[in-house]
Amino acid sequence: MENLLILLLKRQDPTKPKSPYGLSKLLGEKSVIRNSICNRYKYFIFRVFNVYGEGQNRAYAGVITVFLDRLRKNLPPIIYGDGSNTRDFIHVRDVAKAVYLALDKNFSGIYNLGSGRGVAIKDLAEIMIKLSGKRDLAPVYSETRPGDIRLSVADITRIKEDLGFTPSIDLVKGLSELFREDQNSRP
Repeated sequence: MENLLILLLKRQDPTKPKSPYGLSKLLGEKSVIRNSICNRYKYFIFRVFNVYGEGQNRAYAGVITVFLDRLRKNLPPIIYGDGSNTRDFIHVRDVAKAVYLALDKNFSGIYNLGSGRGVAIKDLAEIMIKLSGKRDLAPVYSETRPGDIRLSVADITRIKEDLGFTPSIDLVKGLSELFREDQNSRP
């Protein structure tokens, strides 16, 4: 059984966690795989990148939520470092689409789930400022946070090939919807 587990992990992307958080994710994956071998069930593990969209709240304070909250209060977005750090943002409806595609498959796998496109945080701030209509605000730059990942972009080649998944909601469209929802939800 252990040899099968090692074989399954070798077929996946290399894993070298750089933080306790990343290690906890990897250990969770290994647990799912081990249990699937012992209990003979299929599994899909998605390594989900930065999800945003309708219903997002402060309990999950991703950068989009934080920027939106600050813009709502007429405050500028705060960028840590020089703003060139990249993130891969994927809309929640695209995540749901990937889950739907996976449910119909009769095999197991681990997949990166993102848009496959990196966006610099400073560019995200500019897009959000423009969409908010508060062009008089400019991002505020602060010191780099220790341990912040510089580049984070999903390689979605495998999920495209195996599941036929392609993200369909680009960032500007998704953010536009988010701003409309936010404006419509306020009294």
